[in-house]
Order: sequence, then C-alpha cells, then structure tokens
Amino acid sequence: MISQSVAQERIRSGGAGMLCCLALLASSLAGCRPDPKTTNVNAAANPVAAPRSVTVLLFDLSKSVSPANRERYGDYANRFWNYVSKDAPASDRPSLLVGAVITGKSLAEQQEIFRATARDHSFSDLTESQEKWAAAMRREKKSVEAAKAQLKNTTTPNTEIMAALDFADRTFASNVASRHSLYIFSDMQEQSKDLDVGNGSETLSDRRITDIIEQQKKRGALPNLRGARVVVVGASSVNSDRYRRVRALWLAYFKAAKAELAESDYGDTLKLP
Repeated sequence: MISQSVAQERIRSGGAGMLCCLALLASSLAGCRPDPKTTNVNAAANPVAAPRSVTVLLFDLSKSVSPANRERYGDYANRFWNYVSKDAPASDRPSLLVGAVITGKSLAEQQEIFRATARDHSFSDLTESQEKWAAAMRREKKSVEAAKAQLKNTTTPNTEIMAALDFADRTFASNVASRHSLYIFSDMQEQSKDLDVGNGSETLSDRRITDIIEQQKKRGALPNLRGARVVVVGASSVNSDRYRRVRALWLAYFKAAKAELAESDYGDTLKLP
C-alpha cells in the first residue's frame, strides 16, 4: 500500500532519452522506482497495487492526419498494449496504459478508447484467478482492436489538442505513480475557436506564444502535467520554418504545464522494432 505522503505529493518523475527500440518503452512505462522508505507494497493485503507507471496515449482524429498515419497510429496502440499486457518485465509491473482521442470537441466529448493494466505475474497473490485475468486481457485486446478501427475510419473537422490535455491531467491526478508518460500521436496543428495553427496569418512569434499561454492560464485551461514526460509522434507542417514555430509553441506550452518535452521527443516517428 502506498503511503499517504506519497499520494499527497503525486510523484511525477521524468525520464530521459529517445525511444529507439522496444526496450526503451520500459523506461517510458517504468522510469524511476518508488522510494522503499516511503512505499510498502503488500500484495496479500492489497492484491492490485497502485501502478509504478501510468502512460496516456492521445490520438488525433482530425482530417489533417493522413490515412497512412491513422493506420500507423493504430499499430502503435497495439504495440503499446502488447508491451504492457505481455512483454513488460516484472520490474515494470504493475503499470497502466490508457488511450483517448483528440477531436474537434476534445473537452466536451472526452473519449477513452481503451485501457490496459500490467499486473504482477504472481497470480497466487491476486484475488482473481488466472482464468479471470486471461479473460480480462482478452477484453482489453478487443478494445484495442476496436480503437484501431476507430482511428482508421473516424475523422473530425477540427483539432482541440490543448483541450485534450485535460484528459491526461485528470488521468495522472487520479493515478499515483512514480512515472507519468504522455504520447501524442498528431500533426500538432491545433485548430480550435481560439487558435488555428494552420492559418497562415497566425505568426506564432515568441510574443504570440507567450500570449497564448497566458490566455490559457487566465481561463484556467492550462493543464497540470508536472513531471510527466511528453513524446510527440507525427508532427508536421507546410514548411521547415512553420515546423520550427509550431514546435516552439508546444515546447513552451508543455514547459508552462510543468511537463518535460525535449526537442528530440518531438518529431514524425516513434521507432519500434
């Protein structure tokens, strides 16, 4: 059972390094280990322990995302699920993986599309039987397959990426863990009533980026992602200059949200074997 002091502190420690192989998914899902001085996990008393890590995947459903990228995003969702449910070593368990979508109404219509949990393999310490756990895994797999179909076949006209971050904020806040990771599968072209990154008249100068963040703060819309590591997959723009300005926006935005987004973690691909 995790102590009250750890729950109050809502530990969110970050990690480092680019994802270049499946082994690095372990660092994104596990990262730092709980402090043995403040953590006491008793499997018999608390068979489903709080997760060591929580990973949120956000998938962009906007029409600006190409069909090829949609299919690729579905494949990434499946690979993450395989890692969490089957391949994660004992040292990375338990962990939680949650998937949700980015739409034109990301806040008003928040939509979790799948959830997976990697627990300890010691079934003798669990209240459920091994058969029930296997059935739960089959249900999770079915939800991931349904999510892949949704990512491939559903489109929305706009993209409220900033509003979708509220989902990550609430998921991290309600799940105490020593590691929080956020993966955003999107071209990062925010298209909402307050900001249209695709609009050529939107300069995204340093001053403008500061103003955008201050407006979010005043409205209480800036998420609290303290300590979370952020990885962007699928970022694109009409040209190199625009790409750099959009990247500058998101680097500053996540910094203001107390998250950790490195330039090396903002790009077009997530390298998996």
